Amino acid sequence: MKSNYLLIKNISVIGVRAGEFGRRDPVKGANALREIDALAAQGVLKPHISARFPLEEGVQALRLMAAGGATGKIVVTM
Repeated sequence: MKSNYLLIKNISVIGVRAGEFGRRDPVKGANALREIDALAAQGVLKPHISARFPLEEGVQALRLMAAGGATGKIVVTM
Protein backbone atom coordinates (compact mmCIF):
# COMPACT_ATOMS: atom_id res chain seq x y z
CA MET A 1 0.00 0.00 0.00
CA LYS A 2 1.32 3.45 -0.85
CA SER A 3 1.65 5.80 2.09
CA ASN A 4 -0.46 8.53 0.50
CA TYR A 5 -3.42 6.10 0.52
CA LEU A 6 -3.55 6.61 4.27
CA LEU A 7 -3.88 10.35 3.79
CA ILE A 8 -6.42 10.12 0.98
CA LYS A 9 -8.66 7.76 2.95
CA ASN A 10 -8.05 9.55 6.27
CA ILE A 11 -6.73 6.35 7.88
CA SER A 12 -4.79 6.43 11.13
CA VAL A 13 -1.89 4.11 11.83
CA ILE A 14 -0.80 3.60 15.40
CA GLY A 15 2.24 1.63 16.45
CA VAL A 16 3.62 0.51 19.77
CA ARG A 17 7.19 -0.36 20.54
CA ALA A 18 6.30 -3.41 22.59
CA GLY A 19 9.62 -3.71 24.38
CA GLU A 20 9.50 -0.15 25.65
CA PHE A 21 5.87 -0.51 26.77
CA GLY A 22 6.75 -3.61 28.81
CA ARG A 23 9.83 -1.96 30.28
CA ARG A 24 7.88 1.05 31.48
CA ASP A 25 4.98 -0.97 32.85
CA PRO A 26 5.88 -4.66 33.28
CA VAL A 27 2.39 -5.71 34.44
CA LYS A 28 0.58 -4.08 31.53
CA GLY A 29 3.31 -5.28 29.17
CA ALA A 30 2.83 -8.90 30.30
CA ASN A 31 -0.95 -8.57 29.95
CA ALA A 32 -0.59 -7.15 26.45
CA LEU A 33 1.68 -10.03 25.41
CA ARG A 34 -0.83 -12.56 26.75
CA GLU A 35 -3.60 -10.91 24.74
CA ILE A 36 -1.44 -10.85 21.60
CA ASP A 37 -0.59 -14.54 22.07
CA ALA A 38 -4.30 -15.35 22.46
CA LEU A 39 -5.18 -13.47 19.25
CA ALA A 40 -2.40 -15.29 17.40
CA ALA A 41 -3.62 -18.66 18.71
CA GLN A 42 -7.15 -17.81 17.48
CA GLY A 43 -5.80 -16.96 14.04
CA VAL A 44 -6.86 -13.32 14.30
CA LEU A 45 -3.31 -12.04 13.86
CA LYS A 46 -1.68 -13.21 10.68
CA PRO A 47 1.78 -11.68 10.28
CA HIS A 48 3.10 -11.55 6.73
CA ILE A 49 5.97 -14.00 6.26
CA SER A 50 8.12 -12.86 3.36
CA ALA A 51 10.62 -15.73 3.50
CA ARG A 52 11.30 -19.07 5.18
CA PHE A 53 14.68 -20.71 5.59
CA PRO A 54 15.85 -23.96 7.17
CA LEU A 55 18.40 -23.41 9.93
CA GLU A 56 21.18 -24.56 7.60
CA GLU A 57 20.46 -21.51 5.42
CA GLY A 58 20.33 -19.07 8.33
CA VAL A 59 23.14 -17.00 6.83
CA GLN A 60 20.99 -16.32 3.75
CA ALA A 61 18.15 -15.21 6.03
CA LEU A 62 20.45 -12.74 7.76
CA ARG A 63 21.74 -11.46 4.43
CA LEU A 64 18.17 -10.91 3.19
CA MET A 65 17.35 -8.98 6.34
CA ALA A 66 20.55 -6.92 6.19
CA ALA A 67 19.85 -6.04 2.54
CA GLY A 68 16.36 -4.80 3.43
CA GLY A 69 14.82 -7.50 1.25
CA ALA A 70 12.11 -8.58 3.69
CA THR A 71 8.62 -7.11 3.51
CA GLY A 72 7.44 -9.05 6.56
CA LYS A 73 8.80 -11.63 8.92
CA ILE A 74 11.65 -13.98 8.06
CA VAL A 75 11.20 -17.43 9.56
CA VAL A 76 14.11 -19.76 10.27
CA THR A 77 12.96 -23.29 11.07
CA MET A 78 14.82 -25.95 13.04
